[in-house]
Amino acid sequence: MARKRKSVRSKGSTTLMFTSGLLETGAVKYIDLAQSLSKANRRLYRQGMCYYIHSVVAFLPNTTGASVLDIGTIPDTWVSHKAWKKSFDLWNQMNKLVLKDSPNVEGKWHDYKVFFDGAHYSGGKTDAGPNLNLNPVVDFGSTAYAAGEWNMSTFVLPEHDGVVQAPGGTGAAVLPAAADEFNAHMLGANVGTPGPGTSLNSGGIIEMYGDTRSHVQGEPAVPADLSTSWGTILTDQGSQEPELSDIIETANDEAPYSMTNYQGGAANADGSIFSSKLMAVPANYPLVQSFNGFVAPLGLLKLQFAHSESTSSAYQLWINLVPGTYGGVHATRMDA
Repeated sequence: MARKRKSVRSKGSTTLMFTSGLLETGAVKYIDLAQSLSKANRRLYRQGMCYYIHSVVAFLPNTTGASVLDIGTIPDTWVSHKAWKKSFDLWNQMNKLVLKDSPNVEGKWHDYKVFFDGAHYSGGKTDAGPNLNLNPVVDFGSTAYAAGEWNMSTFVLPEHDGVVQAPGGTGAAVLPAAADEFNAHMLGANVGTPGPGTSLNSGGIIEMYGDTRSHVQGEPAVPADLSTSWGTILTDQGSQEPELSDIIETANDEAPYSMTNYQGGAANADGSIFSSKLMAVPANYPLVQSFNGFVAPLGLLKLQFAHSESTSSAYQLWINLVPGTYGGVHATRMDA
C-alpha cells in the first residue's frame, strides 16, 4: 500500500503588494516587512530579523518624463548586526529594572522596534507605526490591511536632576525631574543631543556603537632609530636593509578603513545601501520591471523617488519573500 504523502503548505503569505500613491520628486517612503507580514498573516513577525527577498516586481504607469525609484536597505555588515545587538541588550537591561519585579506587566507582543534612519523618525509616528511606512494592500482596489498596534521602542534615560515642588505644609520638597524618553534608529547621527540639560529625540544605534568601543591601535611603536641601529646595519650585506626597514615600518601600518568612524554612523556612509533601482525611460510608456533578490536587515526598506518633470507618479510594488520556516518566510536572527 502506497504511503500517503503529506502536503507541504506555507504557513503565511510570502508576497506583499504596496501602492505608493502619488509621489513627488524627492519623496521618501519606508517599508517595514515585519509590520507588513504581521498585518497580512495575523501573527507577530519580529523586526530583529534579516528577511530574505526573492524578487521585487515594480509597475510604473504612464509618466510625462523620465523617473527613478531607488530601493535601499540597512548595510548587511557585522557592524550593523553588532550595533543592533548592543542596543537590543541595553533595551532589555533597561526593561528588566521593572520586569524583574513585575514580569506580568509585559505586553503579549512585546518586541524591539527601531527606525531606519533619522528621517524615518522625523516623519512622525502613531500607535500604528511610523507615518512614512507604506501599508500592504490586499486586492486590486488597493484596499489596505487594517492597522494594529506597532509601537516603536522607547528608551528612558536615568534622571539625576531635581525640581522644587511648591511649598505645602512642611515646606518645599525636591523631587526627581521627569526622565527623558527617546527612540532609536539604525543609520546616521543622533536626532538631538544626549546628556544633562539636553534633549535626545532618537539615538543613532551605529553612532552609539562606535562611540562606546575602543579602537584598534594604529601603527606599531617602532623606534625612530631602527634603520640606523647597529643591530640592523650588522646584517646588511648590500646596503639595502636600512632603506628596507624604513619601508616596512611605514607601509600598511594603518587599517584599510576608518578606525574611528563606523560605516552607518554620522561621519561614514550614513545612508542606505542601494538594493534595486527602477528607471522609466522613455516617457509616456508604462513599465514593469523585476529585480533580483537581496537581504533586508530588520526587514526595513527605504524608497526614494525622483522625476524629471513636476508631474507626480504612482508605483505598485510586489515583494516576493523567500519561503521558509519563520511564519512561512525565510528569516535569520540579527543576533545569530
